[in-house]
Amino acid sequence: MKYAIPVQPAEGPAVTQPPAQWAIVDLFGHSRYAGRISEQELAGSSFVRIDIPETDSQPAFSKLFGAAAVYSITFVTETIARALAREYEIRPVETYSIQKLKDRIALTAANHTGRCIRCGVEADNLDAGVCADCVPY
Repeated sequence: MKYAIPVQPAEGPAVTQPPAQWAIVDLFGHSRYAGRISEQELAGSSFVRIDIPETDSQPAFSKLFGAAAVYSITFVTETIARALAREYEIRPVETYSIQKLKDRIALTAANHTGRCIRCGVEADNLDAGVCADCVPY
């Protein structure tokens, strides 16, 4: 390990930890991330940490994955990883997840008010908080 970084644990001798490297990480489930990877321990388990760089459309963020979720790791240059991060457009939190949360909160309110969570119209028969005009199917 030519570029190893010494790490001093709380007790005992220093251990050697490889430096973070830029890579493309493929996960089972057909997800692909590009960024700087390293290993991180959390709650007694080891995870692959991916630091996705900032792009024009999103701030930088980090994700942790269990080693069993990783299908492959391809080491690349920083330039390539940054370019692919822009191309992949991975978001830290998907907007549909936020919309689902908003809908769940609104559904609770709709159950009390009798109003559609999409358009706000009063309706006697709300299907999951949505009136017949707003049901997507």
